[in-house]
Amino acid sequence: MTTESSQVAVPDPALPDVAWLRQPRHSFAVELERATQHITVVVLQGEIDIHTAPQLRDSLMRGIDEGVRAIVVDLSEVSFIDAAGLGVIVLAARRLGLGAVAMVLPHQGLVRIFRICGLDRLLDIYETREQAVRGLPR
Repeated sequence: MTTESSQVAVPDPALPDVAWLRQPRHSFAVELERATQHITVVVLQGEIDIHTAPQLRDSLMRGIDEGVRAIVVDLSEVSFIDAAGLGVIVLAARRLGLGAVAMVLPHQGLVRIFRICGLDRLLDIYETREQAVRGLPR
């Protein structure tokens, strides 16, 4: 099991809070857990944006390079995701193939983002990690 995390400084509160300009306010952590021999669960916490997406990409690609056939991306503890984070998830889905990446999205706000972007047609969405693991090919 691999755990990576980083801390990012809080921006000056006097500055405008424009999501695409601001630094993340929360720490970001990514943890890889083996659910089965061929399925890895990627548990994310914090904010996924242009500053943290490279760390997510590196973790996902490492899991893929280790030979997993499917990945569950658990966003249960994610408070924010932008286009950079979504792009990393799409990259993993393209590398593994259709039906090999499942999302855990228990919050309707995140589900809405995936639907607006059309990613619900590319990725299977589940409310729990257990449902997602069961829904993937073994």
